[in-house]
Amino acid sequence: MLAGLIAAGCCQAGVPALFDKSDAVVTGTSAFRALSENTVTFTIQVAKAYKGPVSSGDTLTVEWTASAGQPLVGYRSSFTGAWFLTQTEIGWRTSAVRSALGMPGASFPIATADAVIGDPVQDIMNQIAAAEVAAEAPHAPFLLQAAEGKDSEAMRQVFQSFLGASSPRLRCIGFSGLLQRSDAPALSQFASQARALAADPSCGVAFDLGAAYRSTDPSGIAVLGALAVTKSDIRNLQSFALMALSAIHTRETLPFLVQIMNGPDEALHKQAVIGIGWFANGNAMQTPQGEAALEHLNRMTPNAFTTADTKKYLGFDEARAGEFIGFWNNWWNANRSALGY
Repeated sequence: MLAGLIAAGCCQAGVPALFDKSDAVVTGTSAFRALSENTVTFTIQVAKAYKGPVSSGDTLTVEWTASAGQPLVGYRSSFTGAWFLTQTEIGWRTSAVRSALGMPGASFPIATADAVIGDPVQDIMNQIAAAEVAAEAPHAPFLLQAAEGKDSEAMRQVFQSFLGASSPRLRCIGFSGLLQRSDAPALSQFASQARALAADPSCGVAFDLGAAYRSTDPSGIAVLGALAVTKSDIRNLQSFALMALSAIHTRETLPFLVQIMNGPDEALHKQAVIGIGWFANGNAMQTPQGEAALEHLNRMTPNAFTTADTKKYLGFDEARAGEFIGFWNNWWNANRSALGY
């Protein structure tokens, strides 16, 4: 299930990856020059050069070729942003670096922000964050995509600063960014504000909770557990909290997983059983980074609770649901004392 969720939310690369693979990185303002089929030619007046054979004050001529089927939205507009460029035999080119609501763009929007000395990526991130604050996070939270691959105290402070915003959209971005970085204190704050944030259907915090929160911090596990065992009218919140619990599957998650496995909502039984089985068989934590290689299935370290039978009942067979639930209930009753419960 996680693979599908990650694929559904996948966009272009974040600023760290774009910075590494680009020949030049600048901030500046574009001016439209020409359009030929799906290729736009424009100039960039460079405000600041971060990488490559360019300098502040240079005027660069750049081409952007949109992918097939991508609308060339706003190509005649002047646009101030961060640009990631590739040098070719015929000049500079840039490709789409952001995507939202079907509208690709060749740059992340920026606004003036305090300079960060010694970390060009964070300097760019701060300017992207400033643009979202200025716009009160309109249709697309570009900061979340731009920050992919950037986990630092400075980046967390940017997202933390959004939590105090009056705009629910900005608070959603702040919580999403922190939960994507498995920040346990932010999870506690989110739980207290979940209902207010859920009023905005575009708020994706619950999704990020399920897809990316992977902290083993016991305080965070307790909050996750409370969300997972409580039926909620907030769309998918309970199932996403369960997804995170199952993916983490530490000892502390087990009482919650067992409770859900025996709970009234049969739709949740499968994920709870899977999480218990992953713990007993020593499966690796299921993470977005390891999902492509299925590390949680292919990397197993048998532990004191691993037996031939736990391996036999790893996973879930819906046609034999009662049998699987019965086995793991017996396993829990036999081992809970050794597990400290």
